[in-house]
Amino acid sequence: KDLKVQVEGEGISYRKSLNCRVEKEDIVNVVTQHYKKSFEEICNDKRRPMKEKKITIYLMKKFTDLTNKEIGKFFGMTYSAISKAERSIVDLIKQNKDIKREVERLVSTFKVCPPIVSNNPENWENDIENLINP
Repeated sequence: KDLKVQVEGEGISYRKSLNCRVEKEDIVNVVTQHYKKSFEEICNDKRRPMKEKKITIYLMKKFTDLTNKEIGKFFGMTYSAISKAERSIVDLIKQNKDIKREVERLVSTFKVCPPIVSNNPENWENDIENLINP
C-alpha cells in the first residue's frame, strides 16, 4: 500500500525546506551541453531507453525542490511517469558503472548546497534542530 501511495502521489519534495537547490535550467544546460542535444530533442526522443531524459529527471528530483507534478509539467509527462522514469534510472545507475560515472560527471559540473550538518558530531544535534526549525 505504501508503494502505491508513493507512486501515485504527487511526489512532495522535502528539499523545499532546505534553503539550497539547483535551478532546473542549470540542470537542463548541463545535460544539453554534455549530450550535445537541445532540450526539445531530449524531450521528444521516443527511442528507448531515453537515457538523457531520465538522467535529467533524476537530477531534477535529486537537486531541485520540484515535485513530480512540476517536473512532469516541464516535460509534458504525468507525475506517475516521472516517478517511473526516476526509478528506472536509479536502477540503471546501480547496475551500470558507466552510467553512474556519467551522472557523477554531470553532477560535478554544477554546485550543490553545502553539507547540511557540520563535520563535528558535537554540533549535529544543533544542526538538525536548525533544519527542523529554521
